[in-house]
Order: sequence, then C-alpha cells, then structure tokens
Amino acid sequence: MRNVSLKADTLVGSEIIKLGNEINQKIKEGQSIYNLTIGDFNPQLFQFLAY
Repeated sequence: MRNVSLKADTLVGSEIIKLGNEINQKIKEGQSIYNLTIGDFNPQLFQFLAY
C-alpha cells in the first residue's frame, strides 16, 4: 500500500486529546479525579456570580 506522504505517515496524535481520553477512562472506572483545569471552565463547577 502506498503512503500518502512521509509527514502523514509519521504524524503524532495530540497529547492533550490522549490525556483527556486517559482521564475519562479513569473516571469511568470509578477513580476520583481532581479537576484542576484552568481556562476551560465548566459552568457546573465554576458558576458566574449574579450582580
């Protein structure tokens, strides 16, 4: 089978996506995970104050 290109053949997946998948798997297995995310706020965890 012919490769598309050397660049495509040696492409490395996103480490962030890999890490997220590993964390989600641990959560599914029942492990406790502390969410220390900064910058990607979940409104259920970080509610905005009402003025």
